[in-house]
Amino acid sequence: MTARHSEKDQERLIIGHSSRIQALLGKSRQSLKTGRGLPRAAFWSAVKQRHKKAK
Repeated sequence: MTARHSEKDQERLIIGHSSRIQALLGKSRQSLKTGRGLPRAAFWSAVKQRHKKAK
């Protein structure tokens, strides 16, 4: 018998067990701790620019 999982549950399981994603998150957390993170407005500006380039 298998347990049924929602899409969100499956996503959490995948993210939680992915060494690649965990490494990326760790690197991001370290950058934030050392003050090298982007301010919120700069982050969303970069996201918008990247989205425009992808089109």
